[in-house]
Amino acid sequence: MEFRGLSLIFFETLIAFCLITQTLDAKPKNHFEVSEITSTVRQSLNLSGFYRKYVVVGGFSIVGSPKVSDFALKEAAYLIDKMTIKHPEYLQKLAENKVRFSIMARNEFTTDIPEHSDMTPAIFWDKRARGLGATPARPAVSCGEEN
Repeated sequence: MEFRGLSLIFFETLIAFCLITQTLDAKPKNHFEVSEITSTVRQSLNLSGFYRKYVVVGGFSIVGSPKVSDFALKEAAYLIDKMTIKHPEYLQKLAENKVRFSIMARNEFTTDIPEHSDMTPAIFWDKRARGLGATPARPAVSCGEEN
C-alpha cells in the first residue's frame, strides 16, 4: 500500500478515535478560547511578530498568524486535548521545552513559519511540506489549517 493510502487510514482512524472519546470528556466543546498573544507569552516562547493569536491546552501553545481561522486554532486544541487526555504530562514536557504548534493559513507556506523561514531552497520546502516536526533548533511543529 502506498504512503498516501496509509496516511488516509491513519487520519480516518484518528478521526474515529476522537469521535469515540468525545463522549468520555466532561468538558464543554467550546472551552478553548483564542486570544491575542501577550508580551509575556511572546517573550517566554521567543515568538516572532508573525504570530498574533493563540490557544493554550494543558500549558501547550497553539499559535497562528492573523490569517489563521479561529476555528482552526480551536479544532487543533480540541484534537490535541483528546489525543493527550490520558497523558497530560506530554503537553507539560512540550511546554517546558518551549515547543509550540504553529498553524499555517490556507494561503501561507512552510517557510512563512518563522522557525522554518531559513530553510532553503524555499520553493522546495513550500512545495514539499505542508508542515514539519519540531527540533531543539526549530521548536515549532507546523501544519496547515486544513489538516
